[in-house]
Formats: sequence, C-alpha cells, structure tokens
Amino acid sequence: FAEPHNGNAYVAFSPSGLILATGYGSGLVKLWDYSSTGEGACLGQLQDSLPENADLEIDDFAQCGLGFSRDGEYLAALASGTGRCDVWDTGTLHRIVSREDFQGTRFSDEPHINFLPGMNVLFLGDKAGGSLLWDFESGSITRPIDKTTACDILQAVFNSDGTLMATAGL
Repeated sequence: FAEPHNGNAYVAFSPSGLILATGYGSGLVKLWDYSSTGEGACLGQLQDSLPENADLEIDDFAQCGLGFSRDGEYLAALASGTGRCDVWDTGTLHRIVSREDFQGTRFSDEPHINFLPGMNVLFLGDKAGGSLLWDFESGSITRPIDKTTACDILQAVFNSDGTLMATAGL
C-alpha cells in the first residue's frame, strides 16, 4: 500500500496481524484491513466523538508512537511535542480518552507506547527520558518512573500477565 502524505509516517499492526494503523505528521490516523485480499482496504479514519466523519487531530506532530492493545480492541497514539495521548476503540473508530497533562512529562523525542496485557494501562516513554505508566480508565498515573534512578527509557515490554516489565534505553 502506498498513500501520499506530508511529513513522517508511523505504522503498527494489530495483534492479529490483519489490521494496520498508519499515523501521519498531519495528525491523521487510519486503520487498514488486510484480512481478505491482502491489499489493505481502508476501514476508516479514527475519529473524535464530536463531528461525524471528522479527521483525527493529534495536533501537528513530528513524531508519533502507535500501539494496539493485546486484544486489538484499542489503539493508542502518543504525539511528540504536545505529549498528548489518545486512545480509540477500534470497533467504533471513536476516541474514548485523551490526555495531555502527565505531571510535566512532554514526550518530545521518539515517543514509544505499549499496553500492559489485560489492563487499561499504557507505558508512555520517549528518548528524552520521560516515562510512566498511565491507567487510561481511571486517569491515574500508576507508576511514574523516576529519571534519577533510571536511564532514558526508549522501550518497555511486558510479560504475558503484565507482572514483569523489561526496559531498554540509553
């Protein structure tokens, strides 16, 4: 598949490997279905819950972290610059939650996002050293990672039940 766009493009496959999410520097995010033809039929643009058929806006960002929940029910995007994180229901294509205020963490450089298995909790991190766990259902930051005791965390992965987290960074 090829689609014209301005700026950077970012991609993430759903756990089934049949849905591809694409994010663009314009703030547009789309879902593509590869289940039947293998050619990628556009399922649609992810939408805000406000105007019908509105384009997803994540402000204008230079970089974006994209990630699916392990069951494929949710897709999350973390925008650099604003530090805004949006979570969408992949069945309805509507945004269910959005947050910018993460206790001063802005996620400005190469943002990374990952869901904890079986929970409504996201790891949010970036190359600049911001990293935390956010429960998007309750809105609470469940475990900020203290930069004074941790390296700049670029990525976090979790074991199958979410009880162990491994990080990689500088």
